[in-house]
Amino acid sequence: MNSNNNKLSSAGLMEEGYVEEFLHQIAGHTNETVKRFNHKYVLKPQNKPHLFKREVDFYTRTFQEPENSSSAIQFVPQFHGVIDIKDKGYIIKNGGLSQKGATSIPCIILDDLTSEYEKPCLIDIKMGKQTFEPTASEDKIAREIKKYPYQEEIGFRLTGLKVWEKVSESYNLYDKHFGRSLIPEQVIPGLALYFYDGEEFRLDVIQSLIIKLEEILVWMKQQIHYKFFCSSILVVYDASAIMYNNNATKPTIPIDKDERKSRCSDDTTTTQASEDTSTSLESNSRDGEDIQGASFEDNSLKSMSFNTTSSPCRVAMIDFAHAIPNEDTHPEVDEGYIHGLISLIEKLRHIEQLILLNLESCYSNTSPEMITDTATTVSGLLNGMASLTTKSHPKH
Repeated sequence: MNSNNNKLSSAGLMEEGYVEEFLHQIAGHTNETVKRFNHKYVLKPQNKPHLFKREVDFYTRTFQEPENSSSAIQFVPQFHGVIDIKDKGYIIKNGGLSQKGATSIPCIILDDLTSEYEKPCLIDIKMGKQTFEPTASEDKIAREIKKYPYQEEIGFRLTGLKVWEKVSESYNLYDKHFGRSLIPEQVIPGLALYFYDGEEFRLDVIQSLIIKLEEILVWMKQQIHYKFFCSSILVVYDASAIMYNNNATKPTIPIDKDERKSRCSDDTTTTQASEDTSTSLESNSRDGEDIQGASFEDNSLKSMSFNTTSSPCRVAMIDFAHAIPNEDTHPEVDEGYIHGLISLIEKLRHIEQLILLNLESCYSNTSPEMITDTATTVSGLLNGMASLTTKSHPKH
């Protein structure tokens, strides 16, 4: 994702293959249907010409810059230029098109973050305190605020989730209307749905995601070239993958001490985790700045490059049609996006801590009172998640 090697020419894809429907699109405009090519690339079509040009300009400028710590290259999908396609059916051959449709549509060519994943799970999170540009009309501002009145307070909203459910062996889909329906108290349970397959939480994904968001936060606190409006963070993990360090946890919490020890000793997904839980709970910072407390001896996670095949999840900043070059005489950082990142990290850490407390109750000599409190806390999260699953979402 980070390398400029083998960049495809903007004149066309220099390989043969068939363009097909992209089955994992979870957000975007109704008339913005993303396509997939050779299971490696996604083709994002033009919606409005002036916004399409702005997004192309952002990617072009970004990938012309040297790749270093001040560059956005490390956080965005690999960009391969622009190609015109047809809207019905087509085959790309050595940069040319065998057309079956009549209308030519310019498309941005990007790496497919779901590539090589057997059961990709995705979440699209629209970042920032506002989703309208500073020059937007009063009507536009009113419409955007009405979509989600809590955007300024929370700093982000969920615009789409696709999660694999182990029991039914099918996907649960939650669209933009689900995200807009969440009041502030429901955001953490709504977010937690993405990491839960009906039986286990993907703690490895949560912890990896926190680390990656911290890296974006460090960069965002330094960059002054752009202000990002209506931009998203896309997260993808593979539900069929072996848990990193077996780092998944079952939420069941037996209250009886003997039963608790018995169940925990039988749970192979939490055996390794138990040794490090208490230490991680003591060291985990709550200030939104420190990632030293990510638990289960995860120094190996911290040392990973941003997105690799061994990483539990892939994370990318996407959607730059409203990325505005910062032309102020004295440019400042994007406070709205920074607020959203800090808020998102804090909520993810809250979910992480509930899971870790669940594990600690299994392996420590915690008092019955504390165990009851812990069970109530984790049960509260699960109950909140269960109440949200009653909202309409199709299975696929």
